[in-house]
Amino acid sequence: MKIAILSRCNNNDNDGKACKKIIQYLKKAGNEVFEITPENVLTGDEDLQSQISKASGWGAELIIFCHLNFQSKEGCKIVYNKASKVTRKYAIKVAAFIESLGFINRGVKQDLQIANTKLPIIMIEPLI
Repeated sequence: MKIAILSRCNNNDNDGKACKKIIQYLKKAGNEVFEITPENVLTGDEDLQSQISKASGWGAELIIFCHLNFQSKEGCKIVYNKASKVTRKYAIKVAAFIESLGFINRGVKQDLQIANTKLPIIMIEPLI
C-alpha cells in the first residue's frame, strides 16, 4: 500500500521522532511510504492542503497525519475523514495498536478539518 505521512514538524522534535517510528513500522510491514514535511512550517489549512496535494500527486492510497499534542497526558485520539469506507476501519486499528503500547485509547472521531479531503486520511493525536 502507498502511504503518505504528513507532519508539520522537523525531525528534531517529538512529532518528527514519532513520524520516524511510524514510517519504520509501516515499511517493515511492506508498505511504500512517502514522508511529506514542509520546508517552512505554515499554519492552518494552507499547509495541510499543500501536503495533501503532494500525497495525491504521489498516488497515496492512505494519508497519516502526525499531530503531536503537548498536553503531557497518556492518551491518544485518532480522527478520520469519510473519504472511503475503510478510513474509519484504519483509524480503529491504529487506535487499538496504540492502546496495546500502553496509551489510553481516547477513541476515533470524524474531524471537520480533514472532512473535505478526497483521499482517505487519519490523524494521530497522541499525548491528550
